[in-house]
Amino acid sequence: MPLNLKTKTIENLKSADKPYKISDGGGLSLRVSTAGSKTWVSAYRFQGKQKTLTIGNFPEISLKEARDAHNLARGILKQGRDPGAPPEADKEPPLTFGVLAENFLKDFMPRVKPITFMGIKRMLEIHLFPRLKDLETAKISPKDVSAILEDVKAVNGPFAAAHALTICRKVVSYG
Repeated sequence: MPLNLKTKTIENLKSADKPYKISDGGGLSLRVSTAGSKTWVSAYRFQGKQKTLTIGNFPEISLKEARDAHNLARGILKQGRDPGAPPEADKEPPLTFGVLAENFLKDFMPRVKPITFMGIKRMLEIHLFPRLKDLETAKISPKDVSAILEDVKAVNGPFAAAHALTICRKVVSYG
């Protein structure tokens, strides 16, 4: 990628009747507005669409910093991600009780007898999953668990409720 711009050249750029761009090469350009402000932009193509990423204004962002940011954006693009997407798009989705319980079961299965494993899985499927499966683990309140335990106790007795609480604790502490 030819590096066409020099700092002195950028400093000498003047506003015009219409906004214009001056290219540094490889998709990095400097946009000059009619008011004279100079903004670094990086042009790229993501999933077949032409996009631009605004890097910042000159002189707050120097030529070297703009080139570094442009190269960083190109690296993100090579990883198959959109460099212009908000950072939240890269975050993993919140961990739900159901996902955590499935991972717990996979790790727990080889360490116990099959009958014990089936009892735990059944307790999860019948009593805990209907109300907790889609909840984020961080948002499960003691009130949620207490309501489930009351229902389990009413149907299956206090021992089953204690067992459900133990399983729930194991799953949540697993995460």
